Amino acid sequence: MKYTILTRIRLALMNMLKYCYELGVKYVTIYAFNIDNFRRRPEEVQSTMRLILEKIEDLIEEESMVNQYGVRIYFLGSLKLLSKPVRLAAERAVVATSRNSKAVLSICLAYTSSDEILHAVQECCEEKWDEGSALESKGAGNGLLFLKGNKNDKSKPSIVVKDLEKNIYAAVAPDPDIIIQTSGETRLSNFLLWQSANCLLYAFGLGNLGFSKKFRLFEGEN
Repeated sequence: MKYTILTRIRLALMNMLKYCYELGVKYVTIYAFNIDNFRRRPEEVQSTMRLILEKIEDLIEEESMVNQYGVRIYFLGSLKLLSKPVRLAAERAVVATSRNSKAVLSICLAYTSSDEILHAVQECCEEKWDEGSALESKGAGNGLLFLKGNKNDKSKPSIVVKDLEKNIYAAVAPDPDIIIQTSGETRLSNFLLWQSANCLLYAFGLGNLGFSKKFRLFEGEN
């Protein structure tokens, strides 16, 4: 039963993506698997991973929708947490679509926004540490003060917002104009928290009304 429901969700997702690309929406980001979902029953996680693996392999077929619409694929998240088959399939999909340039599909796997922000901070610290070490080796550094800063120093901080934005997983796409929650829930579920400060939020349950009709209703409201 679970597998059947996931298959139906997969088909609905493909229809939604097709509609977006036909509308000329260039950037689409989908939330496929939350890191917290690894806490579910092992058999449930395994069945979801199998479905994800199948879908990734479908995406890179020559006649697939992503190639038909010229879509480049990225996977966002802590991919090291994925099973090896899924991780390797994701890497193949990224390479296989690297020359597509008409649209971008970002798939969040093993993702939470909290983890994304933590990852960005860690990357920034490592970059600044490497820069400081390089200066230190040339006799031009200030030791740990390069990272910690000096309260009497009025120059700009070592790490600024642009450094974080460069290192977030979703740096491959601009901030979203709209986040659509199709399950009817009115929460973000730890999705794109950094990027959603100025975007529209819209929640609805698809139910028996097709996505295209729902999207047209949204367009009418705005």
